[in-house]
Amino acid sequence: MSHKNYLTGNEYNGENIIALTIKSITDGFTATEWVTYIQAQEMGGTIIKGSKGVKISKVIEDKDTKEIKVRSFTVFNIEQCENLDADLKLTPAQYEIYQTLKKENSKLNRKQLAKISEMVWYNKI
Repeated sequence: MSHKNYLTGNEYNGENIIALTIKSITDGFTATEWVTYIQAQEMGGTIIKGSKGVKISKVIEDKDTKEIKVRSFTVFNIEQCENLDADLKLTPAQYEIYQTLKKENSKLNRKQLAKISEMVWYNKI
């Protein structure tokens, strides 16, 4: 069973696999794809009220300071979501471009950022 992020396609590893597998077994999920609350919103979806997520962690190296940090996220199985737009799934490379644009263009309004994001999703950038 290979657990991966629904939006980016990135596979989870390490202790995260154990946590996600346990949650899948105890809650009876058959899907192995997961999203954060924000990713669900970015895909036009919502988390079903009352759903409990799984806390996972990721080691991140700061590109400027080269400092290593551990960040934690809560993810939800896609069976806990409603109205996710599958057409908005990205490749890992597209998601990295999208995240960079979001950070560097924080002064853009959401409508402008959404247009740029659409271009990334549909491989126009």
